[in-house]
Amino acid sequence: MSQIDYYYSAYSLYAYLGSKKFLEIAKKSGRSINHKPVCLVTLMVDNGNHRWEDRTEENLHYFFRRQKDRWAEFRGIPIIEDWPSNHSVPEEPSNTLIIAAIKDGHDVDKLVHAMMYAHWVNDANLSNLDDLTKITNSVGLNADKLIEASNSKDVLDTYNKNTEEAVAMSVFGSPTYVIDDDMFYGQDSLGLVEYALHQPFQKTISK
Repeated sequence: MSQIDYYYSAYSLYAYLGSKKFLEIAKKSGRSINHKPVCLVTLMVDNGNHRWEDRTEENLHYFFRRQKDRWAEFRGIPIIEDWPSNHSVPEEPSNTLIIAAIKDGHDVDKLVHAMMYAHWVNDANLSNLDDLTKITNSVGLNADKLIEASNSKDVLDTYNKNTEEAVAMSVFGSPTYVIDDDMFYGQDSLGLVEYALHQPFQKTISK
């Protein structure tokens, strides 16, 4: 069976909120996950989403405070009480580390979930090399080797290619799941994702 293409950024709130459930769904389906970390800032701007600074306070509170807490309660997962203190940091260090691990032949499901958990529960800084080292070593991978490799041209080219590919596909944000060329945006679509893995939706376009 084909893989599930998974477009996301490691520090994405909604990717974390769906991470545990998504891993369970993928495992149950027997399909592996094709991790495609992307630059979320580029993706959202190029595909028409509002910049953070252009959103109203009401919009930000709803989507990144109230919904954060409700979805965490609904999913039965822990989450930081307010907001990570180091969220507004470059997303490249964590995303490129994931790609480096993939290129080194590792299954990165546990690494990715560990990064998201550390950020959204333990307030880890995903651009800080000490924090990334602790997270990477905690899942049995060689952090020093992968951090060094994360700055290679090959890894950076793949990161840019993932982002360009997502923009061309009109991926709206993180997380996005693609099953047999059928795209599902948002962790609130995981019920549809689970259904599609067993019974593909008809490829029709409503008018």
